[in-house]
Amino acid sequence: MLIRTARAEDAAEIQRIYKAGRGVETIVGVDYGEEDWRAFVESPQSILLVAEEEGRTAGFLTGYDMRTWGYVDALVVDRESRGRGLGLALLQRFEGHGSGRWGFVELCVDVKDRDTMRYVAARGFRSSGRAEWFVKGLGRGMET
Repeated sequence: MLIRTARAEDAAEIQRIYKAGRGVETIVGVDYGEEDWRAFVESPQSILLVAEEEGRTAGFLTGYDMRTWGYVDALVVDRESRGRGLGLALLQRFEGHGSGRWGFVELCVDVKDRDTMRYVAARGFRSSGRAEWFVKGLGRGMET
């Protein structure tokens, strides 16, 4: 297993995994495309990591460095690669970006997705019990 920073040429494989895993868009209606992954690579505030297994892209994490905290936007691992520690390795690498600066890492999970709720809880994440996501669609990229 190799965890590395994504490159623009990884966009197609990231999109394949994203579409197969249907990441965070199930929560807020967002639907990313290949051009979005390239933009993540180019943005200095975002962190896009990929997990490779046997030379192929098997998962990714995208998030933001908010200076004093980190935000995980999407964490998706190929179904056939799950259970082998790739998600945890991606999270740990992401957390390492904020070593000594971040007070916490935040992520959003659909409360109906019990598997993901258990997964993140087992890795030390807990519900704040104080936030509800609100989204206003403006057209592009929003499912109705």
